[in-house]
Amino acid sequence: MREMIVVALIFAAWLPAKAVSDDFRPARLINSQPPEYPRVAQLSGQEGWVVLSYVITVDGDVRDVFVADSTGSPLFERAAKAAVKRFRYEPAQLDGVAIEHSESRFKITFQLEESEQAASPRFAQSFRRLQNHLERGNHEQAGRELNRMQNRPRLNLYEDAWYWWAKANYETRLGDTESARVSLRRAIAYEGVFLPPDIFLNALQLQFVDHARGGNPAAALRVYERIVEHDEAGDVSARLRPAVDELQIMLTDAPFIQVRGNVHSTQPWSHGLSRRSVELRDLTGIVSRLDFRCERRAESIEYAEGAAWHLPEAWGPCQVYVHANPGTSFTLIEYDPASL
Repeated sequence: MREMIVVALIFAAWLPAKAVSDDFRPARLINSQPPEYPRVAQLSGQEGWVVLSYVITVDGDVRDVFVADSTGSPLFERAAKAAVKRFRYEPAQLDGVAIEHSESRFKITFQLEESEQAASPRFAQSFRRLQNHLERGNHEQAGRELNRMQNRPRLNLYEDAWYWWAKANYETRLGDTESARVSLRRAIAYEGVFLPPDIFLNALQLQFVDHARGGNPAAALRVYERIVEHDEAGDVSARLRPAVDELQIMLTDAPFIQVRGNVHSTQPWSHGLSRRSVELRDLTGIVSRLDFRCERRAESIEYAEGAAWHLPEAWGPCQVYVHANPGTSFTLIEYDPASL
């Protein structure tokens, strides 16, 4: 059984574009070896993906690697982290001087070469039972079926995408918006398409609406770009265009942007910033630190209650990662001090 490991750099797609006029050259990957496909996963035919965040030093080494998201397999997470730590870069340069550079969304996909876009009979039966329970409003039975699906390893990326899609539908029916947001993100899988085209486009629409209603215009506009890319008929794009126009005005003119954050696991909560100052309010739970992963700088800061963090324009586009105990919730407020 042969394996295929796909590495996809999706950093730029997750950060708001913001030009800084100077001579900047991003880091360039010059030496990498693909991760080892975990033997146990390979023999069982299991596939998955891992999204990592890390900092590239002025010497071209990689430091402070953590998993930003994944399909959930510790085997793949360990293999991906070990591989990235061995990467070598030509460091980023600003006006001819080497500087640190952040990669906020680096995705490694573990996929077997002979993989089929099909579900096993057992998975298909479980999925149909789950759908029947949801259609009949039997949420308790649907939850039990979903738990059974979760406890059995999902073999390929196709099954994994369908699992997260089903879980998002279940959580939406229960009114668990935050959990549904995470499940929907994993069903869409950042880049690559593992759902059928019509379901994938529907998932993107739901993600667009969720970001728009949640007061996150930059994220909604990034999703709209993907909708345009996959909307061959153009009907969905045209229907959403008035909302897109309003979101663009909001992104430009709104003095504050407020986004609700909820930490569901040991992985940090993340958000692409469109303003230069950040505060956390309405905190319930424990936040340990904030990682600001910017195009031209990286800072890890211990959380202090009531503090505000101001990011210079010279740092370029930034992603913030909030490291907190599972179950922690907060409101992230971003703003530009000059506009106050």
